[in-house]
Amino acid sequence: MRPRPFLAGPKMHLGGRHMLIVDDNATNRRILTTLVAGWAMVPRAAQSGSEALAWLRAGEVFDVAVLDMQMPDMDGVMLAREMRLLPGGDKLPLILLSSLGQREVTSEKNLFNAALTKP
Repeated sequence: MRPRPFLAGPKMHLGGRHMLIVDDNATNRRILTTLVAGWAMVPRAAQSGSEALAWLRAGEVFDVAVLDMQMPDMDGVMLAREMRLLPGGDKLPLILLSSLGQREVTSEKNLFNAALTKP
């Protein structure tokens, strides 16, 4: 086996961290939930922005959130704006997940901490 120097550095400790996944597509939610659980994280998957906001307003706490860009009624950018307005919402790392070829650009700085393209 060839050496993989990119795996030799310090590793982040993800175990026990809570991740909010918001995607209207059931298959995407299942894939992300399985992947995140494999990292020993605690995933919670919402099928809509309104469902995710209800959990946050009820006091659920997450260490990071992954938001799908294209969802009906409330897209990822709209959801991120709402999340940022909640108590502590300015500190929650948000990751935008979009389809290949989409380059959504928002005028707000610091809305997302990262953007990923769906495989």
